[in-house]
Amino acid sequence: MDLENYILAEDIDEDDDLVHYGTKRHSGRYPWGSGENPYQHDGSFMARYDELKAAGLTRTQMADAMGIPTTYFDQKRAIEMNRIAQEEYSRILKLKEHGYSNSEIAKKMGYASESTVRSKIKIAESGRLDRIDKIADAIRASVDSKGYIDIGKGVNYEVNCNANEFSTAVTKLIEEGYEPFTTQVEQLGTGHRTELKVLGPKGTTYKQFKDDVGDDLTKIKSITDYFEYDDNGNFVSRGVKPPAEFSSKRLAVRYGDQELFGVKGVERDGLIELRRGVDDISLGGANYAQVRINVDGTHYLKGMAVYSDNLPDGVDILFNTNKKTGTPILGDGKENSVLKKLKDDPNNPFGASIKSEELDARSQRMYKDPVTGEMKQSVINLVNGQGDWDSWSRNLPAQFLSKQSLDVADKQLKLDIADRKLYLEEIQSISNPTIRKHYLDDFAETCDAAASDLKAAAFPRQASKVLLPIPSLKKDECYAPDFENGTTVALVRFPHEGTFQIPVLKVNNKNKEAISTIGNNAKDAIGIGAEAAEKLSGADFDGDTVIAIPLTDKVKIKSDPLIKELQGYDAKDVYKGYPGMEVMKEKTKQTQMGVISNLITDMTLQGADEHELARAVRHSQCVIDAVKHELDYRRSYEENGIAELKEKYQKDPVTGKVGGASTLISRAGAEKRVPERKEYYKVDPETGEKIYTNTNRVYELEVDKYVPKNSKDGKEVYRKKKGAYEKEVFNYETGETETKMVYTKEPTTKVKAMDLVKDANDLITIGHPMEKIYANYANTLKAMANEARKESLVIKSPRVNKSAEEVYKDEIDSLNYKVTEALKNAPRERQAQVIANQRVNEKIATNPQLKDDKDKLKKIRNSELLQARSQVGASKKDVEISISPKEWEAIQAGAVGSTMLKTIIANSNKDVLKSLVMPKTANIVSPAKANKAKAMANSGWTIADIADSIGLSTSTVSKLINE
Repeated sequence: MDLENYILAEDIDEDDDLVHYGTKRHSGRYPWGSGENPYQHDGSFMARYDELKAAGLTRTQMADAMGIPTTYFDQKRAIEMNRIAQEEYSRILKLKEHGYSNSEIAKKMGYASESTVRSKIKIAESGRLDRIDKIADAIRASVDSKGYIDIGKGVNYEVNCNANEFSTAVTKLIEEGYEPFTTQVEQLGTGHRTELKVLGPKGTTYKQFKDDVGDDLTKIKSITDYFEYDDNGNFVSRGVKPPAEFSSKRLAVRYGDQELFGVKGVERDGLIELRRGVDDISLGGANYAQVRINVDGTHYLKGMAVYSDNLPDGVDILFNTNKKTGTPILGDGKENSVLKKLKDDPNNPFGASIKSEELDARSQRMYKDPVTGEMKQSVINLVNGQGDWDSWSRNLPAQFLSKQSLDVADKQLKLDIADRKLYLEEIQSISNPTIRKHYLDDFAETCDAAASDLKAAAFPRQASKVLLPIPSLKKDECYAPDFENGTTVALVRFPHEGTFQIPVLKVNNKNKEAISTIGNNAKDAIGIGAEAAEKLSGADFDGDTVIAIPLTDKVKIKSDPLIKELQGYDAKDVYKGYPGMEVMKEKTKQTQMGVISNLITDMTLQGADEHELARAVRHSQCVIDAVKHELDYRRSYEENGIAELKEKYQKDPVTGKVGGASTLISRAGAEKRVPERKEYYKVDPETGEKIYTNTNRVYELEVDKYVPKNSKDGKEVYRKKKGAYEKEVFNYETGETETKMVYTKEPTTKVKAMDLVKDANDLITIGHPMEKIYANYANTLKAMANEARKESLVIKSPRVNKSAEEVYKDEIDSLNYKVTEALKNAPRERQAQVIANQRVNEKIATNPQLKDDKDKLKKIRNSELLQARSQVGASKKDVEISISPKEWEAIQAGAVGSTMLKTIIANSNKDVLKSLVMPKTANIVSPAKANKAKAMANSGWTIADIADSIGLSTSTVSKLINE
């Protein structure tokens, strides 16, 4: 087994059975993992060690001569020395039992004096002799009871030992047959990936690990239990509480075809109307919120909740739906029920994350029952509350901007570049070398990602808004109190398929119904009518959002009439499924959404006519709902002639291959597979480009077996597999060696297409001017990333200033304490990341469009991470390092080593750290500042906005943009 890295790749097929893995090629070193380690299971290690030591070899030379990593060499030596010491102590005890004195024992055992005997007894009695064994016992017991456990950084604190002792104990268990694995979990706050080192039961193959864990990393447990359980063994959440029930007797439904108080349900589909002044359904001071409400303990309401003055008598909640009259309110199945059934998961009954009261006082809040005086829990479970949407990212995806004019796209992309160049200039001015290196490396990674994502800077006063229905508004009006009355705004919803889905509306903030429903201080809600909702690709009101762009003489958004063939189109009516039909799987849906989205983008750039676009959009909307409403997407594919459209617009002119992205805009982020790379890369000192090294690893996988049709004895035989061969494999369950047919497979790594080209122009196929604009943008980002890496590469870690170390001894002690406390939090933080990732994945499965709305997804990830941290006690905020002024003085004086400083950076509040390290450049006019000022002005920003953004006076900005 790979004792050096504990690494397993993620790219093994689900049906593959891993036997072991090793290196494809090696130069003298032992191929780890092939099960033939000559030092793994016997005492020959020390004999070889003594031989090499006598020959005068260094530690590194001895490890190399043995063909093992130095880390394993050290651990193996510690284990063997410990074993020998225990054997000697056991012999000393036996001699003591027979009445021998210490002097006599020393002679019998060949020691120089009796003091050696006393020393060995003292060490044994202190507990140091079996310390590694006890640590190993604790880890072993955890694996035996829990299956897979986290053995990563910081876990040593949970078994009260240092990192070296812990890793040695793990190595001892691996030699016993326990299996190490490595996987990764995304850090929801940063987007980076955290390595999870895992120890599994004896003899576990990678396939077993993958089958057991799959994508649900919550099955990887911690040595310490971070959770609380009730008397029945059920998990008790520290954050989100079990949702209180709302009685269906207090609920009414307004059906899609039913008119009530002058409005039909279809006009307000997804809206939850609440009676004012009722404590258990109060929104806690807000006027609107995205909520979930448990009804009768069997079903739940989901949607946007607002207060209403028009409710039937005896009803406290009125739910609006597009379903037809007669559909059961609490029925079975997806289509035969107005409300959805609660999920069979007590910890996540709504299939979506909700906020705990400690995260938002309006959710699951406690109130005093006016009748009994008892404290009770509100039935309101908050997903997003008033004010949440306003903080969402405002970057503009190419899915939208590439369908606008060349001038508009060019301006916003240049503004994004100008902003990044100013930030790079600020980073280059950081005085501390270690911190400057950190920010340069982070900047380079951000630019590399942006080159694939192709997101541009926002328009002036652009904002994220949640949609709410106001039927009394005219078809060309909206209600948005955050904008001035009379402002013209364009609304864009994602996924975005064309300019025919962009309504342009005039703000009317005097609408009485809107004022009553939404309020006059709604910063992140927008009221629209039914026609605008239809143009927004049939938006409903259960939490759908848009970006609202105020239009001016400098901000002009292209909007076309809704294509006639799409008017009144509803895929749920046209492509209903049939009994026995194979329903699209969620994974297939995600793939097909990417395929059809790319096709629409490629068609738009190549000038497809309205009829062709309508065909693609109809199929796209069928795919979106194919899983949720069990639609016949195959018939949609045929009837809308999607194969023909691919032939026309996505045929490679060189290979003739049909399908796949055909323009740079759709190709940039496409996933490609390359031979598996090592995690870390080198940097070319001349160009700043990344240089990756392949791992050259291979896996041995067992060939599949089957029972031949003409078999007489019913025995399984191996399938024919090219390159397969026989292999002796030890079976830990039976304790015997078995002969298996295996074959080798090389793992791969997923990368973005843009990452594989030095020049983004290489991804251009049709040569559309829009492709050129985005290629220039991506190439500029690549150049900035390379520049940052080149500069980072030459930065050398400074030596510790010894005199400063003495002066700031108290500050260093304080920082050391803070670092230790932060590292103790690491295992809990990993568990929180695992739990949060799982819940985010569940939420994406429920609402797959989230994958296309990365800004919204970012907010959800942050929310889930906060809740998961609360549940496992991973208070990153409590252990987040806050650097005091005197500690900052110590850092700047060179009293802190670079390794410790890197740890401090990794565990500090990012905003506070940034305020400390970034140079104060107010009133300084640099080329980058001047460039950003001009770019903002070209994009339509006011002089006051520009001055505030770059830290200059309005008069200075005015001069800059008029030069």
